[in-house]
Amino acid sequence: TLENFYIRVITPPLAAALVTALACVILGYFNIWLAVVLLLFLLLTGVALPLISRWLSRQPATQLITVRAELNAIGVDQVQGSADLLAFGQEQIYYDRTRRLTEELNQVQERLAVIRGLSNGLGALLTSLAGLTVLWLAIPLVTGGQIDGVYLALLPLTAIASFETVQPLAQAFQYLEANQTAGRRLFELIDAPPEVAEPAQPSPKPAHYGLEVRNLSFRYSPDDPPVLDGFSLSLKAGGRAAIVGPSGVGKSTLVNLLLRFWEYQAGQICLGGHELRNYRTDDVRDMFGVVSQHTYLFNTTIRDNLLLAKPTATDAELVTVCRQAQLHDFIADLPQGYDTLVGENGLRLSGGERQRLALARVMLKDAPLLILDEATAHLDAETEQQVLQALDRFMVGRTTLFISHSPAGLALCDEVVDLSRGCCVSIDSLSSKEPDLASGTTTRMKTTVGQT
Repeated sequence: TLENFYIRVITPPLAAALVTALACVILGYFNIWLAVVLLLFLLLTGVALPLISRWLSRQPATQLITVRAELNAIGVDQVQGSADLLAFGQEQIYYDRTRRLTEELNQVQERLAVIRGLSNGLGALLTSLAGLTVLWLAIPLVTGGQIDGVYLALLPLTAIASFETVQPLAQAFQYLEANQTAGRRLFELIDAPPEVAEPAQPSPKPAHYGLEVRNLSFRYSPDDPPVLDGFSLSLKAGGRAAIVGPSGVGKSTLVNLLLRFWEYQAGQICLGGHELRNYRTDDVRDMFGVVSQHTYLFNTTIRDNLLLAKPTATDAELVTVCRQAQLHDFIADLPQGYDTLVGENGLRLSGGERQRLALARVMLKDAPLLILDEATAHLDAETEQQVLQALDRFMVGRTTLFISHSPAGLALCDEVVDLSRGCCVSIDSLSSKEPDLASGTTTRMKTTVGQT
């Protein structure tokens, strides 16, 4: 942790240096050897002892940071996954892990406490020895008439008092080791190169929002197999394409590449006739409205979660988009309405309610391009139909990528791209189990099968 850095690491050396200089000047005024002896003891207490303490505490201090991080992580997992742990009867496993980490943390803290205790004890011993030595040297000065007897008590007390600011240096060095470890972890994050580079000369806002992907390839690392390999797609402005395929074929990867979270290694993504890399990342994300499979809801009110998409939205606008998402009636029945707290990640809402809130939020953003990743997941059949009808109207004029396994959702699109086949496919081959949902919409589908 860095919370103690300025108070317990930076301030003590500054105070010690100032007091050491002042004490040595006072004792040196009476006799130079008094100042030399005091300086020697202060250096032993304020420099040698802290260096030894730091050397001894380096390994346990680093271990303390690591164990605390593991304990915090497992604590979060236990709280957030408590229902699943209870359902599968595996809470004992996490309890044992927590107990093991707690015992390890206690052992590390005990080692640091022993080092701290030894350091404090040696510091107290050196303080006493310094006072006695100054007194021993001052007695002959008094008996020899070099200084007045009244100063015999002042000189050793001054020496002892000067150690009040020097003794904390040993503990400061222990905190320094822990802070250096925390600082290294922090700067590793700060100094990490960005996933994508900003263009030197950004492209202006596009005149249209047609999307074209040409021979796109991406892999997570040079040694990994490609997730996308030569993928192509052409979608005119206002067009709708459904992306389907089994898990792992690259649907979510494609979304992350479009939103400029990751950099693709080969191929092109063109938006409005310009290479996607030529837009600022903030501009790209402003142009997209996204509903993901796992949309995050903040631990605040329904109203505040909606206003993330458009902070200046009026209450009337909120009601309109919530009606379109089939959510307003539910909110209206709540005692606090739109000011109801949703809990951490929407914990107080059902899966369907969270999904509809995410849909309402993307509708409020009113972006020209849409990415709907399983947008109707967790909805019952009747609500799904109502939401799809609202989406059908909302998608008019918006370039849309619709990722879904629901035949009803696919039927809203102009073409269906199966990533596992690398080609456009007919809606009929994907909706045989629900022909009624596809009825009347297949005429809108491109049935020409060709490489995309």
